[in-house]
Amino acid sequence: MKKRNLLVLAGALLIGSGALVGCGGNSNSKAVQLKVWCAAEDDNFIKGVIWDFQQANPDVEYKFTVESVS
Repeated sequence: MKKRNLLVLAGALLIGSGALVGCGGNSNSKAVQLKVWCAAEDDNFIKGVIWDFQQANPDVEYKFTVESVS
C-alpha cells in the first residue's frame, strides 16, 4: 500500500511538472528543476521512474534532485 501511495505521488509530481512545461512556447527555455522526496528504501525505485520519464521526454532538459527521508 505504501509503494502504491508513493507511485501515485511520483506520478502526480511528474504530470504536474509536465503541465507546467507544456504551457511554455519559448525555445530558449531553461532546464526544469524538480526536487523529489522519497523514503530511503525507495531511492532506487524513484531514480528508475525519473530515468524512464527523461527517456520519454527527451525534448526538455530536466534536473532532478532526489532527497531520501526516513
